[in-house]
Amino acid sequence: MPNPGVRHGQVQFRLNGWGRALAGRMAGTQRGAERVTVSRRLISDHLAADFERYESFLSQFDVARQHYGDDRLEDALSPPIPVLV
Repeated sequence: MPNPGVRHGQVQFRLNGWGRALAGRMAGTQRGAERVTVSRRLISDHLAADFERYESFLSQFDVARQHYGDDRLEDALSPPIPVLV
């Protein structure tokens, strides 16, 4: 049964312990290393192109406090790649 709280096509990416182990293992092959190089370049290009949008959103947060009285989901979904904190 589909989760009603998740929109179709919405995916959360984060690198947990097993994800880091898998990524390191994949990067150990020639093809994997090539993919890592291409992926890093694409991500860097994207972040550079949309730097102001990410900076504007992330500058609203106080990492020491990490408590906010309002719902930030709409703001988190506004950058091209949503940032959930």
